[in-house]
This record gives sequence, C-alpha cells and structure tokens, in this order.
Amino acid sequence: MKNSYYNTTNESGQELNDREDKAQTQEQKILTLFIENPTKLFTPFEVQHLTLRNAPITSIRRALTNLTSDGRLIKSEVLKQEKYGAKNFCWKLNYNLNDQKTLF
Repeated sequence: MKNSYYNTTNESGQELNDREDKAQTQEQKILTLFIENPTKLFTPFEVQHLTLRNAPITSIRRALTNLTSDGRLIKSEVLKQEKYGAKNFCWKLNYNLNDQKTLF
C-alpha cells in the first residue's frame, strides 16, 4: 500500500493511521472528479472548490502530486490565472490507464 500522507510531524499509531486514511480519501474524491469529467482541465483551486472546500490547498496539491506520480493524472502545460492573481497549472485525467478505479 502506498503512503498518501507525508509524516513530517512524526505521528504514530492511530493518529498516523487516521491521517493516512484522510489523505487517501481526499485522493479518491479528487480522482473521482477527473473520472467524471475526463475531458476537463482543473487547477488546484478548482479541484478544491469542486471536491474538498474545507481542505487546505496544500492538501489538494499533495493529492494532485501523488495522483500524478501514480500516473493517474497528468500535469498539463495549460496555465490559468487563479486566486491571488497567480497562474496555476491545470491537471487532467491520464487517458492511457486502463482501469482508473483501482484506487478505490
């Protein structure tokens, strides 16, 4: 099983398990957004708005990074001006994967 949570605070036991479960749930929700919208591009802030409004943007970015590392998402070259006036890259579903649902 891959780790979704980066244990930079040296958690252990149940606290670490809870944080790992939460991180994996976030990734599942984000991947579902991309599977349900396979032709769309989303910035991290759009993902946050559409899936996990109360999650910190850093958690969204962590999940996007993990899903990209797993080959499920692709970071595109498309940039959108977003929150705070900064440009953000967009992510898209990796069409080349045969079975996206294996994360679940």
